Amino acid sequence: MHSDVVLKVEALQTQFDTRRGLVRAVDGVDFSLRRGEVLGIVGESGSGKSITAFSLMRALPGLSGRTVGGRVLLHGVDLLKLPESEMRAIRGARMAMICQNPNTSLNPLFTVGEQLEETLRFHAKGAGADARQRVLRLLAEVQLPSPEVQLRRYPFQMSGGMKQRVAIAMALICEPEVLIADEPTTALDVTIQAQILHLLREVRRKHGTSIVFITHDLGVVAQLCDSVAVMYAGRVVEYNEIRELFRRPRHPYTAGLMQSNPVFGRRQERLHSMEGQPPDLVAPPAGCAFAARCPHVQPICREQTPPRVAIDERHFYACWRDAPPGVAHAA
Repeated sequence: MHSDVVLKVEALQTQFDTRRGLVRAVDGVDFSLRRGEVLGIVGESGSGKSITAFSLMRALPGLSGRTVGGRVLLHGVDLLKLPESEMRAIRGARMAMICQNPNTSLNPLFTVGEQLEETLRFHAKGAGADARQRVLRLLAEVQLPSPEVQLRRYPFQMSGGMKQRVAIAMALICEPEVLIADEPTTALDVTIQAQILHLLREVRRKHGTSIVFITHDLGVVAQLCDSVAVMYAGRVVEYNEIRELFRRPRHPYTAGLMQSNPVFGRRQERLHSMEGQPPDLVAPPAGCAFAARCPHVQPICREQTPPRVAIDERHFYACWRDAPPGVAHAA
């Protein structure tokens, strides 16, 4: 592992038991995150983006979900093998998460100040007056107006944008090495969205924080991220640097996503859309999961899982079109 790699995910697999059968929500996800890097994870709803995030934190929603394979290495330590007591010490301190809806992470029965100070006390990062001053400084850093006043407010007394800033402050209170942001700007208007993105850029600049940013918005990815993992049906189908991905998308699904994204200043009579729907993960098709929607489908695509084609030593895409000679016979 490179010395600057903070987080490395290898062959991550997460499944859910449902009434209809076993759902392979995350099926062999790989990526790495370097210090100060922002990695975007994009894809349609149901592609496995959020479940990947919850799997990294070992905080899967519900009782039926479980991570059944792979490794999540934080500086070489596999988080999936740690006892829960050790994982609790890491969760919130070294790795933290901003949820899509701040109402799910903020308790309406406690003030903002009480919740932030509790996080500090749990991780032994401060207590008493020192904790209060630290919370005030952080609320000012996330650009919450009048921190002294907001400290005494309950979440239901705040707007959506203010609550999202509090959720970001809660994630940053212990200065984590890795910050996972699960669509933190989705429910916000464009002005507040721009402010949140600026805030995340400042967090990276000031603290060297590594960020996993989950979104369906390619415009946001272009503004914030250094590299991108494109997910489809629980798998990463393309993983590349941001400029290279926008310049030359390798996977047909990535190209379809980009064509479906409106471009500011460019007149389009009709917006491109991909035909068909993502596959049923209870009964996934043989071969490539995107085959039924792909304009370049070949017979082998419907029969065998596509191999990974290396872009460089770190990045790849999974497609039969550019598979090296002989791979089809060995797959």
